[in-house]
Amino acid sequence: MSMLLTKRLARSLWRTKLRLSAVILMVAVGVFAGITFGSYAHAAANLYEEIYDSEDGVNLPDVWVENPVGIWNESTSDILCQSISDEWPEAELSFQNCEPRLILNGLMYHTNSEGEEVLIPGVWHGIDEGEVDKVWMPTESHMSSGSLATTETEIVLDSHTALGMEIDVGDTVVLGAGHGKKHYTVVGIGFHSQHLFFS
Repeated sequence: MSMLLTKRLARSLWRTKLRLSAVILMVAVGVFAGITFGSYAHAAANLYEEIYDSEDGVNLPDVWVENPVGIWNESTSDILCQSISDEWPEAELSFQNCEPRLILNGLMYHTNSEGEEVLIPGVWHGIDEGEVDKVWMPTESHMSSGSLATTETEIVLDSHTALGMEIDVGDTVVLGAGHGKKHYTVVGIGFHSQHLFFS
């Protein structure tokens, strides 16, 4: 009889330990997730104030209209912007600006430290800086330098790419989008709002 009671007691304690372990594990995961999300929210809030909510910020777009099939010419883009402006409802959220922007997927031909040419997928944004979705080049940061591109042979690289591939202002990069390769001189290193890292 006492052996049976001992077995029942052991089984009951084992179930309790299992439940206790499961509860401790769930609490630990919840605390870790809360700490991680809290630091992410803090970084995102500070980043928003730095790059968007200021005169020197990137002025993030609220609405994108994409054409994945082809490329609109300038007159088609102007007509589209005008029709969006004409159809915009009278509301608290006013229509302020519409800009066409050429964005292409392409390749960067990079020579690595072993001397091998490596193809790196990239996204090329049109040269016109405009008023919306600007390149952010904070002067107090060591991760940005140079100036914006002004000619067809100049380029501004995203800081994360430039640092990772050890590219500096004045270097020449080879890009491919569409047909053939083109050589560009790096005149600036900055941050683009579509390629920001929140970590």
